[in-house]
Amino acid sequence: MNMASRENTSETPADAPWNTLRLLYMPKMQEVLKRYYKPGGAPLEGLREKMNVDERRYVDAFHSYTQVTGAIDSLNLILVLARRKPNAPRILPMESLRFFSEAYLQQVFIVRERLLRFIRFHKKEEKVGSPSWLKLKAAEATIRASFEGPNAIRNMHVHEVRHDTNQFSWASGLELIARAKSLDSALDKSNWKLEAKLSYEECRDEFLKSKKAERKTLDTLLDYLALQISPIAKKQLG
Repeated sequence: MNMASRENTSETPADAPWNTLRLLYMPKMQEVLKRYYKPGGAPLEGLREKMNVDERRYVDAFHSYTQVTGAIDSLNLILVLARRKPNAPRILPMESLRFFSEAYLQQVFIVRERLLRFIRFHKKEEKVGSPSWLKLKAAEATIRASFEGPNAIRNMHVHEVRHDTNQFSWASGLELIARAKSLDSALDKSNWKLEAKLSYEECRDEFLKSKKAERKTLDTLLDYLALQISPIAKKQLG
């Protein structure tokens, strides 16, 4: 179990439609591994030439699915780490939180791209215009629409300015004041440190609250996609 699981993030439950998709991909991948993989031997990619068309499809399908699940695990891990105040004295708590905020937005983009790639993998196996092809095309459109907001923010902060909020800016300013050597007294320094600490904790809690809500929305999307893909993937994998 990964760290995100241990700390009770908003991961999808084990019996959720998205997670049960692994029951389609894993057995086929296990068949390929049993046939070709030997401990200490060549990587599986180096054995592709020996595989038949179906076996290559099994490997690619499994890889496509695990690319998505890996990206989601990373999203969960960012939220786990964001809960923790940094121990290193040279790292400001708000700078750490800002880093996780921007990392989260980057990871949202990666999840989107891998979901689209996952859908396209199955879509290319279907005849253009067939019911299954049209269902997967609709799933693509749903993904784009679902990530429209987060992507707009992500693109802005990468290409123009850092993703920021007034609350983050204010809290960062308090941290700098609290560390200033020009404060009149130890009492002043203590008061500013307390203000900075409280402001950081408020920002962190609001950030985690908003991202928890987004993760629930993502879980809903994943389950919808799983219900669309499952019968198609089952047919394709045989």
